[in-house]
Amino acid sequence: MRNRRLWVMGIAGMLLVIAFSSSGVAARILDSSVCASYTLATGRTSTGGSSLYGNFHFLVEKGTHLTMYTLLGFLLLGFYSEWPERRWVYTLATGFAVGISSELLQFAFPGRDPAVRDVLINFTGTILGALLFTLLSQTRSLTVTAR
Repeated sequence: MRNRRLWVMGIAGMLLVIAFSSSGVAARILDSSVCASYTLATGRTSTGGSSLYGNFHFLVEKGTHLTMYTLLGFLLLGFYSEWPERRWVYTLATGFAVGISSELLQFAFPGRDPAVRDVLINFTGTILGALLFTLLSQTRSLTVTAR
């Protein structure tokens, strides 16, 4: 039963990341959120031509990529736990494939533009998530052993 849940969670996670990061819906949600946050932070309602807004938007957008793929990398390393000797390879290969797929799918959505930079950010997030999973797993096993 545990294996089946892991498979469902892993596949669902990959599909959600691809769907969210590729679609125009994700871009609109992110743009609205960034605009509202910018207005709250600066008190300015106009964002046109502002380099501060452009920089803020860039950081939030790329931070979102990094966060989503960090979560994906975390889930993938757990997902591949049945293959301990190969799970890092599988995790990184899957994270890279999902990142590339997500970027390539953007060709299908008007107003979206794929970027190599985003693939690298996505892959970095996958690595960070896998490292976080490893760190938390080791910490947890040390705590259990110490008892």
